[in-house]
Amino acid sequence: MTPVSSQCIHYAVVRWELLKKFREVMSRFNPYLLITICISATCGLLFGFDTAIIAGASPFIEKEFSASIGQIEWIVSACALGALFGAISSGRATDILGRRKVLVITGCIFVAGTLLAAYAQSVAALIAGRFILGFAVGTGRLCSSLRWLPLSHGGNSCYGTARSLLEDR
Repeated sequence: MTPVSSQCIHYAVVRWELLKKFREVMSRFNPYLLITICISATCGLLFGFDTAIIAGASPFIEKEFSASIGQIEWIVSACALGALFGAISSGRATDILGRRKVLVITGCIFVAGTLLAAYAQSVAALIAGRFILGFAVGTGRLCSSLRWLPLSHGGNSCYGTARSLLEDR
């Protein structure tokens, strides 16, 4: 029978402590919070995807629409410009309608912008579709962050879970 080294014992103790901490965090687990955080992260992912995907599509757009360099620049920047206006206007819309309603409306606007951009027959329609997409993404990014922000600050039993997942207390 071989003796157990102190390093193995230390490893087991550290692992046990991590398991206890994990159980403590999971005891405060809130599925609603997880879903809300995932939606918020998806809005950020959509903005990055929507902004980056156009780089690979630019040569095909230029060929399909016989677009000039200036028109390609407008197509590429329309999404960021729409996100600017969406983020600016979403604060007031959230105050008036509430976060949930604004997120539902934003989802509908995103679908409309996607359809307009997908079925665009001209450069102007493509620019309009990308602007609408950017508007929806900018609005959604702000509103989804506002949606889970109250859950990330301490308070009662379900609050503070998001922050506790990110920091060591």
